[in-house]
Amino acid sequence: MCIQRKKAEDSGLRFYATYTNIHDGNSDVQEGLHSPIVVADEQRIQQVLLNLQSNALKFTEKGKVEVRVTIVDDEFLEVKVIDSGIGIK
Repeated sequence: MCIQRKKAEDSGLRFYATYTNIHDGNSDVQEGLHSPIVVADEQRIQQVLLNLQSNALKFTEKGKVEVRVTIVDDEFLEVKVIDSGIGIK
């Protein structure tokens, strides 16, 4: 996410990430997310997130781009890329 943060800052945008674990109530805003182990195709997940973040940065002229990661339970991880631009909902 550091590359995306740099792109956002160069464009005058705010870029941040939020990690929340519903089980333990922990919530944190971090430079880089270090979440619990998730069994998945790491490269594919990284590529999807990178594409969503790039799209958000491309179509956001002012405001913010935010990545929210929430551990809902032992089998479900929710990831949202939220922006103030005109991109996809």
